Formats: sequence, C-alpha cells, structure tokens
Amino acid sequence: MHDLLADTRGAIGWTPAERLFRLGMMCPTGQSMPLDMVATHKWCNIAATLGLKEAFRLRNEVAAEMSEG
Repeated sequence: MHDLLADTRGAIGWTPAERLFRLGMMCPTGQSMPLDMVATHKWCNIAATLGLKEAFRLRNEVAAEMSEG
C-alpha cells in the first residue's frame, strides 16, 4: 500500500496543517491515489480546523461540488 504521508515528509518547514492539506490536494487529482472527493473534503477539513486558510476554501469548494451531484 502506498504511504500517503511519505509524499509530504520531504517538505521541510511544512506545518502539520500544510501536510494534511497536501494530502487533500492529491485526492481530487488522482495523484498517488484514486480520485476521491470525500477524502479531499476530510483532509481539507482537518487542515482547516488547524487554521490553514487555503484548506477552508478548498473544503468549501469540494462540499459545494459534492452537493451538486
């Protein structure tokens, strides 16, 4: 099984919120994993609760997109 956190470990200086956000960014693109909007929302939601503003924006976009379908 692919270690998703391994894809973010090399980023020196990233906060935990930034690492979680990067995981969320990988899900909707299918990068290193199958396309998964629910996982995107999950990772971005966690990063947003840690205060990362970018994560709030993406989480809201994903939620709106999932509501449309």
